[in-house]
Amino acid sequence: MFKPTQIVIHHTASADGAGLDRDELELMHKQRGFTEVGYHFIIDKVEGFYTAIVGRPLDLMGSHAKGANQNSIGVAFVGNFDLAAPHPLMIDEGLRLVLIPLVKQLKISPSAIFGHREVGTTPTVCPGKFFPLDDVKARIDRNCVS
Repeated sequence: MFKPTQIVIHHTASADGAGLDRDELELMHKQRGFTEVGYHFIIDKVEGFYTAIVGRPLDLMGSHAKGANQNSIGVAFVGNFDLAAPHPLMIDEGLRLVLIPLVKQLKISPSAIFGHREVGTTPTVCPGKFFPLDDVKARIDRNCVS
């Protein structure tokens, strides 16, 4: 049974607010040879609001970080954060809707939150050089450590 102990944060390397729905993300992943969408959650702008889209069920291993899938939940933020930073509201909603609840629900240590570039076997800059990874980790830590 899949028992995640880590969360891996990604970007989709697409336009922020691209309005990618789950089916489009699944098609993108299938075109790369996967059987379905690899992320467990996707943070995107839908009808003008940042929201969380459910990808893979939490009881199934993801396909988002080769070499680290066996123990991690994949959370992707829609955008290319090698070009620009994500909107602060996107980060706020990703923390509020997904990251902080996951850490609490699954009892994942805040020190076990990683950017894709920090795990796995595939060299990458994901979630992008402008993604505020250290700030996200610090905010999770502040909200989840009792």
